[in-house]
Amino acid sequence: MKKIANFWIKKLGNYADVKNSILLEIGCGDGKLGLILERYVVKKYYGIDPDPELIAKAKRLFPYDVLNLSIGRAEKIPFKRKFDILIYTFSWHFIKDFNKALSEARRVLKKNGIIAILEPNKKTTNWKSPVLRKNSPEFSATKYKAKLRDLERARDVIYAQKIFKIEEENIGDEKRPSFWILRHIG
Repeated sequence: MKKIANFWIKKLGNYADVKNSILLEIGCGDGKLGLILERYVVKKYYGIDPDPELIAKAKRLFPYDVLNLSIGRAEKIPFKRKFDILIYTFSWHFIKDFNKALSEARRVLKKNGIIAILEPNKKTTNWKSPVLRKNSPEFSATKYKAKLRDLERARDVIYAQKIFKIEEENIGDEKRPSFWILRHIG
């Protein structure tokens, strides 16, 4: 988690005044990344995840009110406030309705705010799930192909959308994920 946090710290600093930013992580999971970002990087951290068990786990791990965590999806963000930065850490490709998610991102992102997306890619070999690792006895070719289709669909949406300007992109390799930095221009 520290490696991903360091990546975000370095990358986000190129595009925003991170220390004075209010950040929303979409797909925050158990909140571990949020704790690092809240403590050392951003002015205020918010996180959403559709899994109530992960949000409950995060609240047990970090019972003090440092993290502002809620159950939510990219397609229906449960906040009325505006954010300086939205991040999707390995969660973008799980979105079901990208049109709704992009509309929600536009609604909650301040003008000139940024979206940062970090995703696996078709060259990824070090999958967390054993069903996606080709050298694992649990490997599933069907699930692997479905994951690659989801990643391709998610990547295509980034390039096809017209709401945000792509500021930076890097299509990763076997060891490094892909990432995009998008800016709210409207």
